[in-house]
Formats: sequence, structure tokens, C-alpha cells
Amino acid sequence: MKGMKSVMILALSLLVACGGSGDGGGKGGGAGSTTPAPLSLDVDDQWVEQSGHVTLSVNVRSLSNSPVELRWTQVSGPNVEIADPASDTISFDVDASDESNDVIFVFNVAASGEEGHTASEEVNVHVNKAFEHNIMLRVVRVTPDWMGYDGVAWTTAVPTGAKTSTGLKYYEAAIWDNDVKAVHLYAFDNDYAPYSSEGWAMTPEERIAYRESYRVMKFSNMPSYESGKRGTFLRDAFSEIGAYLAAAYPDSDHHLMYSGHGGPGGALFEGLLGYQDAADFLAAWSGSLGRNLGVVDMGGPCNKGAYTDTKNFCQYADYYIASDLPNGGYQLDDHDNYRSVNPEYRYHDIFADSGTLKEALTKRIDLKRQAYLFAYNYMVEHEVEQANYLYSCHEFNTSFAPHFEELALSKNNYLLDDMMTYLADNGAGDDLVSRYQKVITHRADNRDFFPWAFPWSGMMTPLPGDFDLYSR
Repeated sequence: MKGMKSVMILALSLLVACGGSGDGGGKGGGAGSTTPAPLSLDVDDQWVEQSGHVTLSVNVRSLSNSPVELRWTQVSGPNVEIADPASDTISFDVDASDESNDVIFVFNVAASGEEGHTASEEVNVHVNKAFEHNIMLRVVRVTPDWMGYDGVAWTTAVPTGAKTSTGLKYYEAAIWDNDVKAVHLYAFDNDYAPYSSEGWAMTPEERIAYRESYRVMKFSNMPSYESGKRGTFLRDAFSEIGAYLAAAYPDSDHHLMYSGHGGPGGALFEGLLGYQDAADFLAAWSGSLGRNLGVVDMGGPCNKGAYTDTKNFCQYADYYIASDLPNGGYQLDDHDNYRSVNPEYRYHDIFADSGTLKEALTKRIDLKRQAYLFAYNYMVEHEVEQANYLYSCHEFNTSFAPHFEELALSKNNYLLDDMMTYLADNGAGDDLVSRYQKVITHRADNRDFFPWAFPWSGMMTPLPGDFDLYSR
């Protein structure tokens, strides 16, 4: 299904809602009909992480259906042996572990028919150095009131387009919180196109089978919420997912993103993983990897920019992205700009164009500012306050948190409040204020669009009783 276009624009993506996620895809181009070539070839580029086994297959289209001779040749890259260069499929091993840069193998496949028709295509095999590669685990919760298991299902929230590029590979974890009661991990490739014309022609059963063919892990029999065992089940499932990703990509940077609703308190996945279960999952994943995650991106869910969230997640990540405000609730003035400012679409470009993780995440925050500009008229008319922040976990853990807790533990008013307001009201000195300001390394907001009702500064104070969580 290479190159197929989405044939619909989902209504749910028209409003950028709190934690909402949608595909703002458009219709295919309207080029006029052309006479097909008598002989043509179709072959896809491939990406390999550091080393592995590669299989290249060419699809031959001949209008005459007469026999076609094929010939594979290597154009560039470290020499590999092609066992059967006349076959429509070739296989070989690649290894760039001793290379100082990414390696690209270029091959040419040529075809000739009995009528004298010829065709040729070049195909690239990109072998990435793992330290320049990123793994993004994107999690969604699928409830009966959102999407069903059959047919289109939750993959309306999977951005169409690149799932794998030279710098990034997405893995999608669906918490099937419906009659399925399971967690599935998917590794969609760039050809996954459930909304193409061929996709819509499938029966619901065929679409399920198509989606599930990309499933790489399955955790069944998820307990009910009422049983009190769901958190443990999800903690263990996601810990296994983290171990799987760490084993498959031990040298890549690993990141976590959640697309859904949220709230303060240090929990994950709309509270399905409580504070301690979330900590245990992140500890297991980072432990399997042998180092911190790169970023925990909670820039989509509402109100995750709280001290308690930062405290919990920054134990296991270098950076944290979130907002201290309800996210979304606004509409772009021109919806054609949707993809250009959606981090899930743009992370591929961002990682490819950045030399460091901090540079990449700074650009990701800048996307939110551009989104606000694209929604300027709507935001001004409805006075929708918006902000997204990049937090340095190093500054938080080593500089701000110890001094803040020394102050806060001597006070009785642990209210969910703005951090800067709390510091001012409780006599914090300039040193502690400066330590707080250094935690937020980059920000995007729309406070210049209209006067905000309250001067939120980027982080909410702990909830009552949260300090009991930290001491466990």
C-alpha cells in the first residue's frame, strides 16, 4: 500500500481537545490519468538499527505478462555478497557497529522484457548508528465511548505517514479498556494505511486482522478497575514492554508519550497507573536500558505540569514536557496547518534536524507556540489560555526540589497552586526562585494574546498529602 493517501478528514481532529488526538489527514492529489509504463518496478527503502538481516523484494509490473529478467547490483556502501542477483528477492546481513557514522547501502535492480522494454530502480538501505536513533513509545487508552475494537478503531489516532525514519521509530501501545481487556504493542511500518481506498474496502474482520498483523506483544485478561489489580497488571505489562524495547534497541534514546486525558498527581495513563506503579514501570524500563529515558512527553494531557508529576517522572528521565493548564479546547483558524504543528507528525523531522536531545525538544515546544499562532483568532475570541513547558530533570532533581521541600515541609498550606505564587506567598528568597526558573528550560504560551485571568508560571504545587508519596 505504498504511497496511499488518507481519504477522510476525521471530525474529531477539528477541535484540539484536552489530551485529544486525531488525524488531520487530507485527500489524495488529483493528477490526471496517465498511460502506465509497459514495465515498471516497485521496491521500498529500508532502515536497520546498527546491524541486522535485510531482505529486499521488488514487485514487477509488466503489461504484456511476458517473462522478465532481473539483475541486482550494488552501487555503493560496504561490499555485501548478493547470493542470487537474478531473483526478485535478495537477502544479506549488514553491520555498522564499527562505523563512526550512519551507513547507506545503495542497490540497483534492473529489469528487461522480451519486447525490449526495460526498467530500473535504486533502493537504499540505511543502517543507523544507534546513539543517533530514538524510540518513541506512544500510549493510548481505548474506551467504548471513544472507539471500538473492530474496524477503524483507535488507529484514527495513529498519525498517518512515517512511523519509521532514520532518526526515529514509533511503537504504539493500546490499552484496550473495553470488552477486549488487554494491552497490545504495535510496530506499524510506513505502509500502514487503514484509511486508504483499499482499507475501506475491507470487512471489519479484515481490518482487525490487518491491524493486528503489526502486533508484537499482547497482554490479555486485564483485571477490572474495581478489582484493585489493574494497576499491578499494567505496571507489569509496561515493564515487559520497556524490557522488550531496551533489548531491541539498547543504544537508542527511549522516550514515552501519552495521548489522552490527564491530571496532576504523578500518575500515568489517566490514572490507570498510580504514582507508585508509574514509578515502578519507569524504573523497570530505565533499569533495562541501563540509563534514563530521554523525555517523558505529557504535553498533550491536561494539567500534568505539577510538582508531583515532575518529581515522579524526573527520577527516570532527562527531560519532562507538560502543561500546568488544561490543554486544548481550541480550533486552528486554518485546519490545513494541523500536521505542521503536531509533534507526533513532526518528531521525525525534529530529531533528524537536531544535534542534541535538548535542541530537539526545544523545537518541539516551539511547535506549540506556532499552533497557538495558528489558532490566534479562536483563542482571543474564547480566551483560551494555553502553555507547554520543557523541564530539565537535572535542574529539578539536584537544585530545586531539595530546597523547595525544605521550605514546603515547614508550611501547612500544601494547596494545588501556582508555584511562583506559592514561593512569593511563603517568603522564598531569590535563590529558590532562581532555582525554580532554571527548571523550565523552554516554554511556549499565549499570554501575549489577551490578559490571563491568573499568572500561571509553569508548575503547580503539590497536592495535599503528596509529600507522603515521596517518602515511600
